[in-house]
Amino acid sequence: MNILCSISVAELLDKITILEIKRAKIHDTDKRRRIEEELSYLGGLSQGIGFRIGDEDSMNELRMVNRALWDINELKRSKGRKRELDTEFIRISVEEDAYNDRRHMIKDHINQLYNSKRELKEYDD
Repeated sequence: MNILCSISVAELLDKITILEIKRAKIHDTDKRRRIEEELSYLGGLSQGIGFRIGDEDSMNELRMVNRALWDINELKRSKGRKRELDTEFIRISVEEDAYNDRRHMIKDHINQLYNSKRELKEYDD
C-alpha cells in the first residue's frame, strides 16, 4: 500500500540523495531494481520544482552529509553487533548528532529557498 502525503522540497531532495547512496552501496538485484524505480519516480517529481542557480550546491552538500551518516551508521551497527560500546562508539554517536544537525540546517535552507514547509526541531539540553 502506498500513501500520498505532502512533503517539503528538502524532504524530497533528501530522499533522492539517500536513494542515490543506496544505489551505490546495495548490490542485491531486486533491491536495486526497487531503488531505481523509486529514484525514477522521485526524480520526475523533483523536475517540477524548478531548480535555481546555486541549488546544486545545497544538493551536493546534502549528498555529502548523507554519505557521512551512512558510513557512521554502518560503523555503529558493526560495533553494536560486536557489543563494542567503547569510546569510539560514543565519539561516532556524537559525530552523528553533528551531521544530523548539519543536515537539518541544509534542509531548512532548501525549504526557505522554495518557500516550502519547514521542519521544526528541538532537543533538551
